[in-house]
Amino acid sequence: MLNWSALHFAAENGHTAVVRYLLANGAIWNAVDVNGFTAGDVAWSANWTQCYAALLEEGVRQGLLGALLEKKAGGEESDEEEDDDGEEAGEVVNDNEGFLKSPLRFVNDPNDPRRARCMDQDDNMVMAGWETEIMRRSAERLCEGLPKRRVVLNVGYGLGIIDDFLQSHSPALHVIIEPHPDVVKYLRTSHPELASAPGVVIIEKTWEAALEDPQLWELAPEGFDAIYADPFAQDYKDLKVFFDRLPDLLRGGDGTEPLSQRARFGFFHGLAATNRFLYDVYTRLVELDLRDIGLETEWEAVKVDMDDAEEVWEGVRRKYWTLDEYRLPTCRMGVI
Repeated sequence: MLNWSALHFAAENGHTAVVRYLLANGAIWNAVDVNGFTAGDVAWSANWTQCYAALLEEGVRQGLLGALLEKKAGGEESDEEEDDDGEEAGEVVNDNEGFLKSPLRFVNDPNDPRRARCMDQDDNMVMAGWETEIMRRSAERLCEGLPKRRVVLNVGYGLGIIDDFLQSHSPALHVIIEPHPDVVKYLRTSHPELASAPGVVIIEKTWEAALEDPQLWELAPEGFDAIYADPFAQDYKDLKVFFDRLPDLLRGGDGTEPLSQRARFGFFHGLAATNRFLYDVYTRLVELDLRDIGLETEWEAVKVDMDDAEEVWEGVRRKYWTLDEYRLPTCRMGVI
């Protein structure tokens, strides 16, 4: 038995009207069967595009409604809230404060950069070398067309992949916010050429604390030309709080400069990246949330090569990525 709901059966048969009826009458849009598949997954696999769109629309609506209700309630978390990625209670990935106090280990394979990894104490992967192409293209999209004396900010160093690529674009100022002491040690000992490069400033604080520190604002009084964010052990609620600070952090403009010269923001979009349907829901939700604060998002599809998945995830407690395509976001302020 697959433990399907009526919504699953309606999706399997492409009955869009029935799907909408069930959703309107309380059907749970993201209920999963024994294999972890939602009705959206079923509709996608059967190529029922209208059914899929109806379920996606409901997922986004519920996401926006949930955020609104939480805001009205003062930001209190529901006791019934579940994590989309299925992390287990007690792991440091669910506790940012605990994560920052826990030990990390770094593995580098000079013969195979894709095997590079940063692991937490629970054998969950913090960052890995397979993300290299994503980071290369992200840095390229962030820096192309910007003034030569560009000012960039990265939140979350990890293995330093994105920072190496940002440096290749010769920024005048390159600020790195990284709160974990083991990551900072790794940065300074394994990448001393970056740590000592002209214009590189390392702020050893959480991004929340860094944004309250006058040092950050004094470094870039006119704002940053490009910002990238990839914090670990934080969920979408935390990321949304960071989103809300972007209008203050990004270099302003009068809206008349060419689109290619406007300040921009990017982040690692790994939200619910073990489920195609939920990934699509988050993609749309992110776009709407960013638009709400004045940013428009362009998405670029980047193929994810996982032919060596067995080696990439060897010894990892839980995969954080299983999809064959990455949605790379580039967000700009003041798009008219």
